[in-house]
Amino acid sequence: MPRNTKIDSTSKRTEQKEQAEALHQLNDKLDSLQVTPPRHLDAIASRLWGQLVPVLNESGLATSADKSTLEAFCMAYSVMRKAWDSIKAEGIVYQAESSSRTYKNPSVDILDKAQSQINSLGKQLGLSPQSRANLTDVNLSDQSDDFENIMAQFGGGQ
Repeated sequence: MPRNTKIDSTSKRTEQKEQAEALHQLNDKLDSLQVTPPRHLDAIASRLWGQLVPVLNESGLATSADKSTLEAFCMAYSVMRKAWDSIKAEGIVYQAESSSRTYKNPSVDILDKAQSQINSLGKQLGLSPQSRANLTDVNLSDQSDDFENIMAQFGGGQ
């Protein structure tokens, strides 16, 4: 007869901590990201690389294995900025000189796609608020009280 087992939050936290520790041990064997940006990045992407690499290296979660993801993130950011500059200069729509017809600025679609890429790649690198919160939750779980203790402090719980 199967025994009823209680699933508690501490077992999930323990599993998360073990996974985070395994990731840190694996990352310790890999080189950190190079501080100097790759030569093929333009000025905007290079500047972002220079701002992000120290933070990512200090966190210990990004390594040389993440170089291509960071490159793609920086390039998408550069494309986004250039598309936005085009939209600011030309507007969301424009009118062709030879007709009275109005056209959508192609930079609107380029901006949208670049923002989607930034969102996706940023999550992979731990650069979104949610992905940072998930990492912080795992790293700080030893320092925080469990739900029942918190409820007890406010007069709730059992």
